[in-house]
Amino acid sequence: MIRFSLKKFTKDNSGTSALELALLSPVIILMLVAAVDYGSAYVRQMEITNAVKAGIQYAMVMRPVTITNVNADTNEVTVIADIESLTSAEVNSHLASSSNDTTTIVSNLYCTCGGTEQLCTATCVSDFGAYMEVTVSETFVPPLLNYNWLPDGYINLSSSSTIKINSK
Repeated sequence: MIRFSLKKFTKDNSGTSALELALLSPVIILMLVAAVDYGSAYVRQMEITNAVKAGIQYAMVMRPVTITNVNADTNEVTVIADIESLTSAEVNSHLASSSNDTTTIVSNLYCTCGGTEQLCTATCVSDFGAYMEVTVSETFVPPLLNYNWLPDGYINLSSSSTIKINSK
């Protein structure tokens, strides 16, 4: 009798579709959630890159054109400090409310004289160049899943750009 019911059970294939769906649906849902998390990180990386571009464009337009051969007694030093803070403010306005506690914005103005980096307040005789570097970094926490297998469970996003804003 038991042998007969086992044969009937092995030959009956009704419900196999439901069983396959039950076995595969967690895998499909996990792949979908991971794709949404990856897409969110990708969109955030694009936002950070666009904010860095906006900061560089701001530095290009508002560049301090008077920083050649400066000395500490003139007001050009104030212009240099202002261009860094104003560029950071421009980047921050592009990120708006989407930035989180881990968002770091660094605007760095540095000068070169004859190919070597120096303070922008130093006097340069030849081959002077002023460069603005804007860097934004952020720790991205995926919105749907906690990825404990990643170091610290999050993704580090970063974008940086440098432009030569003045030369003599």
